[in-house]
Amino acid sequence: MLHSGESDNRAAASHSAHRRHPRHHLAIPMNLWRRAGTGTMIPGIALEISESGISAILPEQLSAGETIEFSMQLPGGPLRATAVVRNKIAFRYGFEFEFLTTAQQELIKNTCASLPLYTGPEA
Repeated sequence: MLHSGESDNRAAASHSAHRRHPRHHLAIPMNLWRRAGTGTMIPGIALEISESGISAILPEQLSAGETIEFSMQLPGGPLRATAVVRNKIAFRYGFEFEFLTTAQQELIKNTCASLPLYTGPEA
């Protein structure tokens, strides 16, 4: 019989088997632009973050493969970067970071280390 902790560990192991980095709870406001900082700003809520990407709820439709620019205030400082839409379920989007500087990578890595691990459903 599995103890609760063993079940959680197996779920986390299968969760991370197909991801490069584990996701962490975030839940903070973010701003997004479709054309690298130009055009209309789209407000959103970032839900989870990993060292390779972020998920967010947005009030507008984006297309898979679309490149966006976003900004948000992480616990360790501001982050402004580009990302590509990798998946979408309703108004929830998964983005993969692009062209991060070393400083941005460190900020994201430190942020992830300070946040609780996301153990919810795959989306």
